[in-house]
Amino acid sequence: MVDLNLDWVEGMRILILLVLVLLSICVCIYESNARKKDIQRGFERLEHEIEKQNKDADK
Repeated sequence: MVDLNLDWVEGMRILILLVLVLLSICVCIYESNARKKDIQRGFERLEHEIEKQNKDADK
């Protein structure tokens, strides 16, 4: 039998796992920022609508 030195395979498995974890964290941060922007746009639209209704009420 040939004895293969496969220590590097274990190292690559750990490296790939680390990359996947970091990628998952980046995706979570990106999605969180996208939600924040959506919420901010919603509040801006709401403010605009309130200002519009206030102007209409003053007429």
